[in-house]
Amino acid sequence: MLDRVIKVALRGIGLNTMLTVTAAARVILRTGEGSKVTGLVAGRTEEEDVETQLDRTAHDLYVGMAETIHQQLGLKVALYSEHGITDDGAADLYLVTDPIGGTTYALHGHNEAVWTVWGILDAATKAPILGGAADARHGEFLLTYEDGVRLTSLDWATGDSGLSTLLTPSRKTELDNSVILSGYMGDFKYGLPFMELMRPIAERASLTKGDPSLLRPFVWHAGGESTGPYLVRGDNGGVHFYASAWEPRNEVDVWLPFAAATGSFVGMVTADKEVEPYEGFNPNLFAEGRIPIFVAAVTRQLAEACVREMPAETVRRIHDNPPR
Repeated sequence: MLDRVIKVALRGIGLNTMLTVTAAARVILRTGEGSKVTGLVAGRTEEEDVETQLDRTAHDLYVGMAETIHQQLGLKVALYSEHGITDDGAADLYLVTDPIGGTTYALHGHNEAVWTVWGILDAATKAPILGGAADARHGEFLLTYEDGVRLTSLDWATGDSGLSTLLTPSRKTELDNSVILSGYMGDFKYGLPFMELMRPIAERASLTKGDPSLLRPFVWHAGGESTGPYLVRGDNGGVHFYASAWEPRNEVDVWLPFAAATGSFVGMVTADKEVEPYEGFNPNLFAEGRIPIFVAAVTRQLAEACVREMPAETVRRIHDNPPR
């Protein structure tokens, strides 16, 4: 177990890395330099995800973060990134990161959030220690603390930052018309199964007027690495429930410290529609492992309520048809 002083130092190193990554991302988003596709992400098809020069630049900055932790704190770090793994089997800590998420949106000219997300885990137990995330486009920085997750907004024009705000996680347990559902719909491979799974959930939720001012539930198109940051915001600009077919594990592992800090549920749906907790980070499965039906929610009760509405035949078909 790391003492508080070490955690404070790790948090500071992580924040400095996020500031550097987001600054580089903003230059590239503005100028287009660095947006050239340089290859594929390991375990993905071209339609799912590609590697750009920005991805590679951000990855290298996280390599630097691992080296800084070793130099300043004497802790050896194994780096697990979408764009490369460095692990000699003798690490004290795992640094698990999606250096830049949202490049697919940016490549298509969409003005969406561009996230950098990282988590630090104990190498012996795989338990989350702390984590961070930042939206380069909107200047929002989130860090985990002992009492939860704190949000700081940075004004890119002036360089001023506002007060650090402790986010209050949602404790929603039941379906009603105020629920916010989410999933990645930028690729038909994910989008079509998502809609099959979500339609009956949304229809059921519409029957209960938790908020009389709303007509029906809202569906947000966030996914992957940004799920953790959106879950911790819950009722205040976040989401309540996320689902995805054949979710890459490296999209989940990077934000596990956020779930640990707020009590969010991270799980899987079996072929028989049973809800089970996600087994957690596994170094051997990080690069190419996938989860047949992945779910995450602000509470386990809400996850189970949503899964009860999923069509059994759709759940079974997804399990029987892994991506090729």
